[in-house]
Amino acid sequence: MPKRTSDYRSWMLKQLTDPRVSANYINTTLNDSPEAFLRALRNVAEARRMSKVAEEAGVSRESLYRTLSEEGNPRFDTLRSVLRVLGLRIAVEAEATFSSAGEASPSKLLTVEQMHAERRVDLGETKKPVGAKGLISSGSQVYSESQGTPAHASL
Repeated sequence: MPKRTSDYRSWMLKQLTDPRVSANYINTTLNDSPEAFLRALRNVAEARRMSKVAEEAGVSRESLYRTLSEEGNPRFDTLRSVLRVLGLRIAVEAEATFSSAGEASPSKLLTVEQMHAERRVDLGETKKPVGAKGLISSGSQVYSESQGTPAHASL
């Protein structure tokens, strides 16, 4: 009985229809080279039908093929609109953070809430957010920041 196989490219394009898979795939190529990034982005666009991506991004199909070629040099607005159509976005993160002693440590992505919490710890503040806008906690009583009066909820 003959062995049934499918070619790798067909399998890969099918996998790249999932935005999480395509995001990981593209992020992996970012450290390689601009050419690898463009090739990965092109593969994702092809997985989602290049003509449909081009139309929704507001560029011609031919222009999109040229832009996403290894020699391509996409404009920022084109790149952003193509990524938006693909359900992706651009994010920037620090390569390394530095301690007060000047030592580099690996970066970590923080949410806004985590950054504010770290700032409070650095400043020696003990108040913690409770999730409602404008409310902070001090002990077991919840206070409104704007009025300094107890709110109706307690912890």
